[in-house]
Amino acid sequence: MSWQSIQQVKAAIDKVISDGLIHDLKLNGATGGNVLAVLQHSEMLLDDSECYLEIGVFRGLSLLCTAAVRKDIHYMHLPFYNMNNQSRQ
Repeated sequence: MSWQSIQQVKAAIDKVISDGLIHDLKLNGATGGNVLAVLQHSEMLLDDSECYLEIGVFRGLSLLCTAAVRKDIHYMHLPFYNMNNQSRQ
């Protein structure tokens, strides 16, 4: 990871502290609001040639909240994927 990338992630975290959630879907889940906000702000660092991959999706709250930002703010199609071990239910 480059120094520029680290600075971008730090800036995303700083935005979380000042702005909080970008888009609140009003859903219940195990993921806290600060974690959702970091994912939302960090997702905006991705360009159109990249995808968002979430490993270990439980009910989908963080995946949905992160995807909602792309849909509402960027109006771009960014692939969103999740990977889960369904045998551990």
